Amino acid sequence: MERKRIIYVIKWVKNEKPFFQLGEFVMTGMDKYLPARPEIFFSLNTTLQAIKNKFSSSSLMLLTMGIDKEDVALIDKFIATNSFITGHKNIAKPLGKKSDGTPYRVFMVDSDFEALKKIKRIIVKEHFEIIGIARDSDHAMDFLRKHHDHIDILITELYLEPTDGYKLIQKVKDLSPRIKIIIVTKSNSELDIRKAVDLKINGYIIKPIDQEKLINDIKKVLS
Repeated sequence: MERKRIIYVIKWVKNEKPFFQLGEFVMTGMDKYLPARPEIFFSLNTTLQAIKNKFSSSSLMLLTMGIDKEDVALIDKFIATNSFITGHKNIAKPLGKKSDGTPYRVFMVDSDFEALKKIKRIIVKEHFEIIGIARDSDHAMDFLRKHHDHIDILITELYLEPTDGYKLIQKVKDLSPRIKIIIVTKSNSELDIRKAVDLKINGYIIKPIDQEKLINDIKKVLS
């Protein structure tokens, strides 16, 4: 008996331009699947046509993720007119996507390059867009003055040069109070925590960075 193949379509948005990943979960053992390298398309119509051309001789389970309302309607129509799609599951929306399908934009500030890499790796998996990275408070201030209207979340360390993270946070509050602020810092002092609370920041995480804690704090911020 032929086993049903499982394919997936994931919508991403980068620099306000959408693109779609089309791939297949390949069986590597008894009921164990791994995703094969995906193909990239720049419209959903082209993606669906590729599914028809490549997979129509099989019976398929289709998984989708990050799809907005207009895309869902197009996928529903495709499924209704192509009987080789025998099942469809829309996986939960990634944390980093807004209701309109565009990503939340994140600006990160930390002198610790390894910490920046780890944070970036964690949040990119959730479809957040990294709009900028700064290693000191001067470059961070310059970036904020120019781009604060496009930032949704600031993730910053407190220990920065030449001025500390509190001055940066106050600048963000003055420029754009709607920006959500999460401190990820090596400081666990009560004084720093009290000062952060007084500034009404949205999250305080003590290093080393814990993936689950970071994601849970971002969930709280977005809700």
